[in-house]
Amino acid sequence: MSFFSLSTGEAGYAKFPYGLIMQWGYLSGVPANGSNITLKGTYPIAFPSSLMQITASLRDLAGGTTAGVSVFTNYQTGSVSLTTPIISASGSNLGTAISLRYIALAY
Repeated sequence: MSFFSLSTGEAGYAKFPYGLIMQWGYLSGVPANGSNITLKGTYPIAFPSSLMQITASLRDLAGGTTAGVSVFTNYQTGSVSLTTPIISASGSNLGTAISLRYIALAY
């Protein structure tokens, strides 16, 4: 249907005819101290007006343990970024590399 717009892949988006946009992707990095990390990236497309929800989960962990790992999304002070997902993870042993997946909804 021509009202929908779709970009598929490991990072992508779907635009629905009533204005909702769903985006997904992943961020990865190397924990500096092995116990916490904050990752920033770029959404596949900028959200036009307002972020409603972002959720994140662990994708992969190298050399660490998933026991006790917490993953959470961060909002910028005073405003929410419409172009940049910000996701953090903490735990007693995040190992040598970590990647996190996200799904974000906005209009």
